[in-house]
Amino acid sequence: MDNYLFIRWNMNNLLSQMVNSENIDYIAAYKGGKSRVLSVIRELWIKLRIPGKKIWYNNQIGNYCGTIIINDAMMTEEFLRWVKERNPDARCILWYWNNITEHVIQPEQVRKIGYELWSYSKKDCEKYQLKYNTQFYSKAYYDNFNLKIKKNITSEVSFVGKDKGRIGMINALEESAGIEVNSYFVADHFYEFYKKKEYHFKALSYKAMLDRYLMSKAILDIVTDVNGGLTLRIMDGLYFEKKVITNNRTVKDYDFYHPNNFFVIGMDDISQIHNFLSTEYQKLNENTKEFYELKKWLERF
Repeated sequence: MDNYLFIRWNMNNLLSQMVNSENIDYIAAYKGGKSRVLSVIRELWIKLRIPGKKIWYNNQIGNYCGTIIINDAMMTEEFLRWVKERNPDARCILWYWNNITEHVIQPEQVRKIGYELWSYSKKDCEKYQLKYNTQFYSKAYYDNFNLKIKKNITSEVSFVGKDKGRIGMINALEESAGIEVNSYFVADHFYEFYKKKEYHFKALSYKAMLDRYLMSKAILDIVTDVNGGLTLRIMDGLYFEKKVITNNRTVKDYDFYHPNNFFVIGMDDISQIHNFLSTEYQKLNENTKEFYELKKWLERF
């Protein structure tokens, strides 16, 4: 496999854990990632465009000759230019692992610097003329948890994630479908934890979240853009062979889709959701699952 270097704004995140478990190089874009206080100061510094932001740049990034893949979160045009200048022999890719909104760096800003632009969203690829690659999962990361499929199912449906307006949507789904969702919500920002009684102060670890999923009949996946890229909840369901209830309509376009495994809110008959939960999961060909594994994903760049 070719040499790859992942860059994201900090080290303490799911992407770094998945990449590290595959023994692929990963480095934080900015300094101060291990300190919550410094992270907040740095984030405000960059968002408010205070002069001298280069003091936060990680000087370990330089003289790389392979492929650099930079995640779009918290990226600025100035930082991307700095990386390009310090790594003139590298192939530089900006990977949109989020749907493109006004809150992320815009493709036209990055294209003029000389980066390749890729996204996990087919919709954004068509709109902004980007190259497409799928969502992915890390088998090595999952295997580290040594999780077993649970026989003692304790919940119909489970959801874990940030609010992002989902509380009202999930409440409406419970009422219309007659199902009970075992939800674990955290605030969109850690300092807002006190705003709603449904919020938990601390986010679950990924292992604890997967344990919840494995004790449920199905994983609930609620997205804000029903035609956007797939979330990792879809990958969790794919790998652990768990049913998924989702409002992402694009799931029906993928080779792993089977009506026994995915219920699409807004497209499937809501009155049939209990029938969906009671049917057997349709096992997939291993080659289909492996296509979305991280190392296979890298080969497609």
